[in-house]
Amino acid sequence: MLRYICLHARKIRKSILKDIAREVGVSVALVSYVLNNRFENRINKDVAEKIRTTARRLHYQPNQIAKSLKTNKTFTIGLVVADISNPFSSGLARIIEDEGAKYGYTVIFGSSDEDLVKFETLTNAFINRQVDGLILLPPAGSEPLLLRLQQMRFPFCDCRPLFSQAGGALRKC
Repeated sequence: MLRYICLHARKIRKSILKDIAREVGVSVALVSYVLNNRFENRINKDVAEKIRTTARRLHYQPNQIAKSLKTNKTFTIGLVVADISNPFSSGLARIIEDEGAKYGYTVIFGSSDEDLVKFETLTNAFINRQVDGLILLPPAGSEPLLLRLQQMRFPFCDCRPLFSQAGGALRKC
């Protein structure tokens, strides 16, 4: 099934802002303004509705990669836990996912299986995919990687201290 999806995904051409602009007869900038809800008081409501209708009909999806190049943010957080199938880890992941969604963030998960090499591989993969930050439950021996993240000034949270009881309450990151 995965192979079928991968092979056929290449054949489908995604709609872009130019397609909408061409069909409606307006500029690409105007389409961008409407779809990003900018300058709403300056844009004719009928034209804006026509742009939105056309975008829906063409199944337009914003290009998050292009957007992140401009904003220097991906609105993505990497989460590495020991085992996502563990009820504790999956519960924690759910809370983080829900909280991130409130602020427009998507959370990408990975399980390290308490393996240092797998933990480093996942952490580096998330960094290379330009996540905006990391939430980590690192395995023993991961201090050199955490130190490197600090030196890089890469935003991350080591959640191990959160789970030590401090006066009966969990400490915040």
